[in-house]
Amino acid sequence: DRIESSDIIARAYFIYYGFSALYTEPMQSCVKCLKRGFEVGVSNGDPFSAFFCAHQEIRVSLIGGGKLSTLLRESECYLTDAGQHNNTVAKKFFLIYQQTIRLLIDKGLSIQNGDGADELRQGESLCTTRLSETMNFLKALESFWLGYAERCHHYVLKLLETSFLGRHHRLVISFYHGINVFAMLKRQKASKLRQIPKNALVALKAAATNSSWNYGNKVHLLEAELSSYEGRSEDAQS
Repeated sequence: DRIESSDIIARAYFIYYGFSALYTEPMQSCVKCLKRGFEVGVSNGDPFSAFFCAHQEIRVSLIGGGKLSTLLRESECYLTDAGQHNNTVAKKFFLIYQQTIRLLIDKGLSIQNGDGADELRQGESLCTTRLSETMNFLKALESFWLGYAERCHHYVLKLLETSFLGRHHRLVISFYHGINVFAMLKRQKASKLRQIPKNALVALKAAATNSSWNYGNKVHLLEAELSSYEGRSEDAQS
């Protein structure tokens, strides 16, 4: 509230709700504040911070289970706005998220060349490290939800092998890494795979101590899957 009338509010919202608050406040609350950050940034003539807020809003909402049809509509609006401001970096981020959302809605049947896929492919060789991280993160999510366990594992490893991986992406992807492994364990019994969900539980339990709302459900799901895999059916049901 103390910076409500300040020109720096959009940047403050981007930094706090896009990075720090995700560990203590419900993601849905962060999404609302990031949307406000975009609106304030645009009205105050700060498109740089505004589009960073918009990017984080789409990212956090997707991770937090936002409605895909709503996310698609919002990403299309942000993509149009970025084009009007000639913000090519923001456009690439929104194109990536838009394609992922379309894939999750209808397995990509609605993706056409006119949706900007050609423009994104042409620019892939010029990706910044953060753009590359986002692409691999979303590829891992797409693969998991479409049932491609080995492909998901591949993109997770690409992420985890990089030194620039963001802290929140690392935490979220640890959950998908852990839960995805159970599909792979049905076909192979490698001991190194069995350790992955246990490592994920350590990270998520630590995060849940600060925000049970955001991470407690992931802990419970991983614990249930691990109990089921180890033959402890009663623990899995509880």
